[in-house]
Amino acid sequence: MAKIFSIDSDIKSVIQDAMDDMLANTKDGGLGKTCLLVYPARYIKCDNCVLDPHSGRSTGRYRHGGPMPFNQGKCPMCQGEGRKAHEVSEEITLNCNWEPRKFVTPIPGIDLKIPYSLVETKGYMSDLPKILKADHMVFQLPVNPIIRQKFKLVGEPGDRSNIVQGRYFYAIWERWNG
Repeated sequence: MAKIFSIDSDIKSVIQDAMDDMLANTKDGGLGKTCLLVYPARYIKCDNCVLDPHSGRSTGRYRHGGPMPFNQGKCPMCQGEGRKAHEVSEEITLNCNWEPRKFVTPIPGIDLKIPYSLVETKGYMSDLPKILKADHMVFQLPVNPIIRQKFKLVGEPGDRSNIVQGRYFYAIWERWNG
């Protein structure tokens, strides 16, 4: 037991409920944003052309029944590679902090002005394995058709909560033009 004060389970429960409400998606009345985790591309065999059994590359001949007919030459689906990238992605809800002054320690004498190039996210610890496997994340899905804001994870996410430990993680992301 603490010497001066202690936080009982009722107070911890109220704090946890408040944090859960903040992480809820905006369509559910919370402050969380829908983000898209994009995992590293997986390559699958091209189903549009005949493959060379030795090299695995395209022979430049159309496979009967393929989705995109072509004449002799380069397959339009795989560009002659014999395989094509298949992007796997998944939506996730995170709380986003776009003000770096609140989470980046400033260097004395330098005025920090980084417009939308750093973001701190907060999410559930159960989603952390997904974050660590992702190649990058796309923020602000509603503006995605106009601006596709891609971010890469910076450093290692952590749990800096003092009251409700082991339930939430914090991570910092930086803008990425890849």
